[in-house]
Amino acid sequence: MFIESSDIYVKESGNLPFVLCTVGEEKNQHAVERPRGLGQHHLIIVTSGKGEFRVPGETFTLSEGEGVLWKKDLPHSYKAVGAGFDTAFVTFLVSDGVFDYYQIGDQLKFEAYPQLLSSIRDLQKFCEGDSTLLTRSAEGYSWFVEWLYATLEPSVPLTGRVRRFLEANYSRQISLDDVADAVHMSKYALCHYYKEKCGSTVMKTLQDIRISKAKELLRFGGESIGEVAQSCGFVNLSYFDKVFQAASGCTPHEYRVKHK
Repeated sequence: MFIESSDIYVKESGNLPFVLCTVGEEKNQHAVERPRGLGQHHLIIVTSGKGEFRVPGETFTLSEGEGVLWKKDLPHSYKAVGAGFDTAFVTFLVSDGVFDYYQIGDQLKFEAYPQLLSSIRDLQKFCEGDSTLLTRSAEGYSWFVEWLYATLEPSVPLTGRVRRFLEANYSRQISLDDVADAVHMSKYALCHYYKEKCGSTVMKTLQDIRISKAKELLRFGGESIGEVAQSCGFVNLSYFDKVFQAASGCTPHEYRVKHK
């Protein structure tokens, strides 16, 4: 299990888009009682067996492949029903605006999509490897948006699904074909529809997201400008400088000095 060890990182969570607190798996899950809830949002899935879950006013059972998201401070408990109750979990902090956008209340039950367990394992492996506070925040945020996208996609309009995909993958090298495949459209139809509805192109939206994320990292992170560029999907530093200056009217260095 990975546990974020930096108290400063957690305490200053308001300055970061996402704080990954813990991630891991629990074999033979022991009974948990949290009458005052947890200080972080808590996503848990059942990977084997069956468990009984309780929140104020409700008791329910989850089996393998089912999960629940609890917002922070919600009193809850859970325990095994029979033998072989295993779980995987992620706890984190993120702006309540995300939950408001998706109209998520204190609790959301969901069916785990097929890749969710492997993505949690990959996230744990990433955090336990050669990661930094900044890269854990970025990777955790990408994981969370991917979960939102996969879990709630059917209720989100096409333009929203495009943006969710871009938000989840801005740190990677993605093409218009990748976006079109993700929303099950031809890239030509996607370009026409998106431009008509949003007044901008898909790739311009991706660039805007990358610049916005870069600004957050320049203001609140301590990584070099080259590392910020790479974390935001720019493989070429000079191109990052050029795009950033065109969008912001100043270089990344000037922006950092001005806003630190």
